[in-house]
Amino acid sequence: MPSPEHRRSRGMWVGLALLVVISAAGTSWDPWLTLGMLIGCVLFGLTLTWPLGVIAAMLAIGPLDLSFLTGGFKTMFEQLGGLDMNGIRLIFVSAGLGLVVITDRRYWGRLASPPVRWYLVFLAFAASTLPGSEDALEGLRLLLKLAWPLLTFLVVAAPDRSHRQIDRMVDWLLIGAAVLIVINPLFILLGGVFVEDTGEVRLMGAGTHQNPFSFAMLVAVIVSLVRFASRGQMRYLVVAAGATTWIALTLTRITFLAGAVSLGVVALYSAVVRRNYRAAAVGAGAVLVLTAALAPVLLERTFGVAPSFAELLELFRDPIRLYETINWSGRELFWAVLVVAWMASPWLGLGLGSSTSVLRSVFPEDMGLVAHNEYIRLGTDTGFLGIILFAVAMLAWLRVAVAAGLKSDPRVQEVTLPALAILMAWGVISLTDNAFDYYGPLTQFAGFFVAASLVSGSWSEASPGRPH
Repeated sequence: MPSPEHRRSRGMWVGLALLVVISAAGTSWDPWLTLGMLIGCVLFGLTLTWPLGVIAAMLAIGPLDLSFLTGGFKTMFEQLGGLDMNGIRLIFVSAGLGLVVITDRRYWGRLASPPVRWYLVFLAFAASTLPGSEDALEGLRLLLKLAWPLLTFLVVAAPDRSHRQIDRMVDWLLIGAAVLIVINPLFILLGGVFVEDTGEVRLMGAGTHQNPFSFAMLVAVIVSLVRFASRGQMRYLVVAAGATTWIALTLTRITFLAGAVSLGVVALYSAVVRRNYRAAAVGAGAVLVLTAALAPVLLERTFGVAPSFAELLELFRDPIRLYETINWSGRELFWAVLVVAWMASPWLGLGLGSSTSVLRSVFPEDMGLVAHNEYIRLGTDTGFLGIILFAVAMLAWLRVAVAAGLKSDPRVQEVTLPALAILMAWGVISLTDNAFDYYGPLTQFAGFFVAASLVSGSWSEASPGRPH
């Protein structure tokens, strides 16, 4: 009778042979889809065996567009809205992380905690609206994107998570950002340039749109500046300077506003709550640099001409005139249509994904049919109840960051300050952009740093020393 080792070996070879046959058949039918599925299966296996490593890799590649691995952006199943390696990554890694959480008891204790409980209630309510959605498939895509930061949070927030593990993951985040900063000119040479109707030239990044690239660069600025304030090492200032340069070249107005707000909040929190005047000075200095470098050109993009301070003050005194003066790049048309549709079911919404269907029924496809305001999109899809549940979940995350920030351990400050800043940035970016869709460039970082803030309470404060 064959031994267990022999049976396992024979099973492995049979499985490998079966995989080869299926791959050969699939390649003859659709090579790009077959390649994508194979990579997805590898990602799924890696996620099950090494979830923290996969999350570190996702943090490192951040905004990188993976669609080149499957023949281009959403080139498969176009009749169903399109699929590429980005979507395959979302499906297989989410499935892997979800299975890890379900099957490993270490994570179960977190499920009833406020930061997780309220997020799960929000996701459950959003999922319950899918049967009545006007575009359930689009709603399912959005549900996976909404779940991504929570899955990241749950795996990172394992009770036995050490400072060394978190520190190394932040290292990989910054290494990935630094590599993108250095190699991005190659993406520009390959056509990563966008010209507005007004003639403004905006540089893109990492093979993707300029907006999500600038969001990932903002995260790099925040994390680098916090580490510089904590450790005083110039390499972090160099990374922050490089990321700021690319933010400036993308000419993304909401990133400038999100950066000013998030870094300003960190500076204020550091000065008033922590009495950490070095961190406060770094944050305030970064806001001044961003304002001096970007405000004139972004004001001109927003108002047509750069108004004087007196003219700007006058506009802010008249909100209606201010709204009418701002160049919203057509977003206001989407907002008006969606708000009217939302009012048909103000409390429960039309179902997750319905906002895309509403826009598709009114506007041509080439206008990019996404709300460009997550509050209006969430309201249209899930009503006021969905907005309230999501707000409660985010307040629970914010509370984790603020509470952890009260600790004196400098290692804790290195994760709580980015958590606070990225949550602020997420809230601002959601005003005019599709923050939920940018799980790679933005929201996964919020889940990671809030989780790190939560587990930081287990790090010993007896001899915190200086971070390496």
